[in-house]
Amino acid sequence: MPTTASRRLLLGSIGIVLVCAQLYRALRSCSAWRAVAPIPCARDACERSILTRMHAPEGAAKASDPRLGAGWGSNATLIGPPPALLLLAPHKTGSTFFAAFLHDLSALGGLCWYTENAAFMWWPVDHTKCASPSCGHGGSHRRFGTGDRGWGECTTFTTARLRELAACLGDGAAGAAGAAGAAGAAGAAGAAVGSVDDSGCSRRAGTRNGVLWGPLRLPDAMRAAIGAVRAAAWRPYIVLHQRHPLDTLVSAHRSFGWTHPAAPRASTAQRKAHEARQSAVRNLTADEYVVQHADELQRKYEPYFELLRSPPPGVRIFRSRYEEMVTFFPRWLEALLGALADTYPARTREMMRAQLVARHSGAFAPDGKHKHSVLPGRFVGALRPDTIDAVLRRHGRWIAELGYI
Repeated sequence: MPTTASRRLLLGSIGIVLVCAQLYRALRSCSAWRAVAPIPCARDACERSILTRMHAPEGAAKASDPRLGAGWGSNATLIGPPPALLLLAPHKTGSTFFAAFLHDLSALGGLCWYTENAAFMWWPVDHTKCASPSCGHGGSHRRFGTGDRGWGECTTFTTARLRELAACLGDGAAGAAGAAGAAGAAGAAGAAVGSVDDSGCSRRAGTRNGVLWGPLRLPDAMRAAIGAVRAAAWRPYIVLHQRHPLDTLVSAHRSFGWTHPAAPRASTAQRKAHEARQSAVRNLTADEYVVQHADELQRKYEPYFELLRSPPPGVRIFRSRYEEMVTFFPRWLEALLGALADTYPARTREMMRAQLVARHSGAFAPDGKHKHSVLPGRFVGALRPDTIDAVLRRHGRWIAELGYI
């Protein structure tokens, strides 16, 4: 008869064998990595949840996403030159949702996607990346500095890559100058802005199928992106996405005071500074926060007004409203895709519409966390009437330019 100790040893050995078998099956299932879309969530929630998912590694940009039903861009057809699509969306206007939405749009169209949210398309998750694997760029992309709170910046890298792609598309003298400028910028910044891909223009997703850059949340990045595509050989589109400024500020008060995390690569000092900023926001009422930060929000919309007052020749501009997106998503999407009719035929647009509606129609249900409330007009119940009056008196001109007065 086996002793109690031997029985325990036997059971323990069986348990180890079972665990190893599970690990073996899991590793076998990872033999072909698949590109899986990020889900719309706060950055810290994304990091926790998406780390458990499989993402395309470098060199595997063509892997299929079973939820999209096809390989990267395999069902899309282009009319004429490839598109260059920019999406401008300040913080708290739905820009986190766009991280998931643009992933799927770029996959359906086979686009090279430049974004600050690129980390979760790589395995392992890589916070130095600024581009989807489909772009074919190796090395580190993002530049980090002491004043960036640990987030780094992607504008330098992406602007240089767009200049190179413009040269690949044969943009005449402008393209040649852009290529020289890109090479100079890459040389000046060294490895901090990533390696220049000179493996052949024909193999680059941006020259075959086009590029997508966004969501662009801050004014400097917005202006750089507009300048990078306005004279390129693509067919340029710019989406100007907006939300009622008072709803935006009320949402920002909750997010920046309670739910937004520090950067994943933040240093100890940067994390302490983040906690201090968060504490300062918590000590403000919603009314105080809105009054103090309305000027900052105005600055984020200045590139919109500059573009609308002097639109570059050949650039197609699409005005997008958060209010329509969250309440009538299928109609909003149909209008957005309709604006791309010069680039994609009806059959391709319908394929995109069906896939994107299926994937994202339920994206705007509040979760009590990052998506606390998405209904338009929340500011009416959250702010005192005198606060609303004061903000509209001071900021009425540009709020009216957005169409909210």
